Amino acid sequence: MKINLLWGNGDPISGYVNVDPHSYDKENVTNGDVTNLDDIVEDSEATEILAGDIIDYLPFDIAIKAIGHWAKKLRHKGKLTVGGNDLYEISKIFSQRAIDLKEALDVLHGAQNKPWEFKASHTTVSDLAEILETHGLTVLKKRVNGFRMVVEAVRP
Repeated sequence: MKINLLWGNGDPISGYVNVDPHSYDKENVTNGDVTNLDDIVEDSEATEILAGDIIDYLPFDIAIKAIGHWAKKLRHKGKLTVGGNDLYEISKIFSQRAIDLKEALDVLHGAQNKPWEFKASHTTVSDLAEILETHGLTVLKKRVNGFRMVVEAVRP
């Protein structure tokens, strides 16, 4: 089973179980808690979990627990991909004046146009990789493009 975790703003992917706590009217999307997938998938059942833009919206401690929960849902050789904004890169780009204050605030705190568009925490690509490793995963790739980060890890 492949799972795609969304946060009110992403598009569902064909061939995946798309889970979004803020989707009540989207086609091909299951309304559910992205931090607890027990109603959707058994432990060691998922072949892939995509969490492209979730962790920034969760309080830091809840994000760490969610990553541990997602790791338990992966079968052996299952892949977890987690993305977000890298706090170090945001700070660096802002200090170099490559983005203005408004853009920096939107990236750090969310667009805040809807109740779920408020960001609650940030991390860095190296810290995210360390968190994934702490939960028993092997990091395959770490990428940063601008201030966007993605870390791919596999359950051994």
